[in-house]
Amino acid sequence: MPVETYAALAAVAVAACALHAAIGFGSGPLLVPVLLLTFDRSEAVVAAVLLGMATNGLQLAAEGRRPDVPVATLLPLWVAALPAAVVGAVLAGVLTADTVAVLLAVTLAACAAAVIGRPRPLSRGASAIGGGVAGLAAAVTGVFGPLLGAFLVSAGLRGAELRDAIGLSFLVVGVFAVVATLALDPAWTGVALAGALLPAAVAGHALGRRAFGRVSATLHRRAVIVTVLIGASAALLPALG
Repeated sequence: MPVETYAALAAVAVAACALHAAIGFGSGPLLVPVLLLTFDRSEAVVAAVLLGMATNGLQLAAEGRRPDVPVATLLPLWVAALPAAVVGAVLAGVLTADTVAVLLAVTLAACAAAVIGRPRPLSRGASAIGGGVAGLAAAVTGVFGPLLGAFLVSAGLRGAELRDAIGLSFLVVGVFAVVATLALDPAWTGVALAGALLPAAVAGHALGRRAFGRVSATLHRRAVIVTVLIGASAALLPALG
């Protein structure tokens, strides 16, 4: 990879992972479109998801605090994400890029509407649906953090609990998506790329962690909504191009 290309990707990765660390997700909408300019879909998906997972791993394990995660509430979401990620990896080789872009954009827009609406308690059925959609989107596009964010905000989570719930859910769903993708389309270049950009993810986490400490729960919720809408726009760009 040319030095200029790596430097550009590293700069985007720092910004993307800073946003990701600040609100619990957000690297995918920035990273995936840029990575697709140089790498194929599976490589871009694997690299973007792994970098998001690295950021969330730092968030949950390296901030000197005990994560605040409602595990029992999120368990149905995680369980449903596994088969959905497998289905997504299979569909990724069948659906056209434009079809995927439109479906994801519509789903994200619907999630944004749910966020703006009145929070509702999570039922097991709703959790399973959210996990299924997130697992499917993760394997097909690599952009699923906005789905998790919108889903959990609409369920009433706020502040550190929201950030940590998104973070741990991103790790769980991300593992499913990466494993399913590599099993069907061995994109090891994406793994190597994520390793090369790991220092950028670490730098981004350091910036995002400081940003989160300075925002209120209300501002954090608004940031989630804005990022969800940005994710919908970014997902739709390939179909409009």
